[in-house]
Amino acid sequence: MIKSKRAILEEKNRHFSYVGHATNNEIIWGQYERMVDFIFETYSNTTRRYDEISHPLLHTISHGIELAMKENIKFFNQYSGIKISHEDQNALIKSHDLKVLAKEFKASYYRAHKKLHVKQDQKEEFNKYFKELEKLLEILNRSAETFRYAYKIGKKGEIIKPSIEHTKTVDFIELKKLYEDVKLLFVGAPNSIGKYTDFVDYQQAHSEFKRGKGYLFCQRLSYSEWYFDDLQRMVVEEWGWTKIRDHVYFDPENKENYEFTHWNHDIYIIAIDPSKK
Repeated sequence: MIKSKRAILEEKNRHFSYVGHATNNEIIWGQYERMVDFIFETYSNTTRRYDEISHPLLHTISHGIELAMKENIKFFNQYSGIKISHEDQNALIKSHDLKVLAKEFKASYYRAHKKLHVKQDQKEEFNKYFKELEKLLEILNRSAETFRYAYKIGKKGEIIKPSIEHTKTVDFIELKKLYEDVKLLFVGAPNSIGKYTDFVDYQQAHSEFKRGKGYLFCQRLSYSEWYFDDLQRMVVEEWGWTKIRDHVYFDPENKENYEFTHWNHDIYIIAIDPSKK
């Protein structure tokens, strides 16, 4: 079958990558994650052994986890109220020690959780998935050389030791399961405090807003005029909320008053104290 010119151009374009558009570590983290997902989805359908690709695959998984933890730490530190010294910040940025990063990842989540007065059940959920991360890091046990080079080399070029013990084995079925759980952790942890961090973002941009209680009904939603109006219709007609005044409603299930507002292309449904202006 002869391909059309359009099909030829689309095929050519698919193989053309704007690599320079990956301008931050969050984008690169996503690319590592997609690559690992693709390998697990496709390689498992072959009869080939994981021995053939184990080192580059384990390195890719490890580096993706490193980027994910660093991005999460950076996010949590914005809302923890703790000033991180320049030296400590640089040390974290340069670190490749996954266990050290995991310790700071957990600590930064705890600090943000406490500062924002997030419910305890969110921390319990975090801890459940964090245990899976610890199991995965025990399997990887990565240093700067692990999965990249055969030996750890000294400053004078001398071989210090093998980068991996000769007897080390990895069960990729177990590893894949842990990896899937850890992916949920890295996305779920910031989302678990999202309705609190979204409120902080809104209040920082609107210092005159004093009636907020520190959180939203849900994380911010993309704004359109139609959607903004339809949401307010829906909470009354379908959810049984009571309108108090323009854009302010009472939710009888949660016994909360919420105010609908929008800013910077997003909708915010903010829990408020209606007695305050």
